[in-house]
Amino acid sequence: MARVRPGHRHPRTRLAARLPELRHPRRRHPPPAALRGAALQPGLEDSPFGTDGTVLGRWVRTEREGDETRTTVGTPDGRTATLTTSDGRIPGVPLGALRLPGGVEPVVVAQHRHLALYTTDGTTGLRELGRLTPLERGGEFAAGTRLVPPADFWHALRPRDEHTSALLRALSDEQAEELLRAGAAALTERLARIEATGSAKPDVPTADKVVRDAVARALPALTEPHLLTGVAALVHAVLRFAVSVANFVTPLSSSPEPNASAPRACSPTTAPRTATTRRCGRRPPESPTCTAGGAAHGTGAHCARSAP
Repeated sequence: MARVRPGHRHPRTRLAARLPELRHPRRRHPPPAALRGAALQPGLEDSPFGTDGTVLGRWVRTEREGDETRTTVGTPDGRTATLTTSDGRIPGVPLGALRLPGGVEPVVVAQHRHLALYTTDGTTGLRELGRLTPLERGGEFAAGTRLVPPADFWHALRPRDEHTSALLRALSDEQAEELLRAGAAALTERLARIEATGSAKPDVPTADKVVRDAVARALPALTEPHLLTGVAALVHAVLRFAVSVANFVTPLSSSPEPNASAPRACSPTTAPRTATTRRCGRRPPESPTCTAGGAAHGTGAHCARSAP
């Protein structure tokens, strides 16, 4: 057992003393797991979570008033962010506001297996922007990231390309719609090539590749390869979601179309008139595809091996 000198304070206690506003107004000490701190290491002075120049860390406080629950997280640089819900606590532990280029500061919440990013916009309320899985690839929300580091390593994250980041933030709604139309057109052309070959394994690029090329043509200034991959993945995800919504809200036809076995492509603004399935995964026996248009937009990867 380690010997403790009289008057000696544990390093964790010294760190706690440096974090501001640690004490809950109605508690003598913060609740368990509500405080976490570590000494600042060289090279982490620009942590996106913030630092006061001596420590890294956070404090978390949860308060309830009626049906409303407010969870506040603070960091050593003095910034705080409050997540408000009306149906209980936030599903996870807030880690702090992540400072990104352009002044955007989503709140990172550590969940069971994921790291979720939330916005606390005053008009839309609490809204999840996306989620990542540490120690795995970035997925559709960070496709350009080969490996998502654990949360403790996010203090070392730095902007990949601030110029391109500013370009993306400046995109208008009209430009975003044009980007989606370009992606949908590229997927439709790919589907036409698949149907024209009549082969079980047509020699055509993957859906991800054609969307990436379409995004590169629509945004020629987007040259950083990892960002290009990430933006293309988001465009592809939006197109898949548009098809899924269209298939869900369109009632099933009482009789199948003459060519119901062939997948149909649709744009993000034009839903198919008849869906072969109500949801992904419920495929009728007479149709070799997952959903109408699903193969074109990549949804077949989630429910059937019908598309290459």
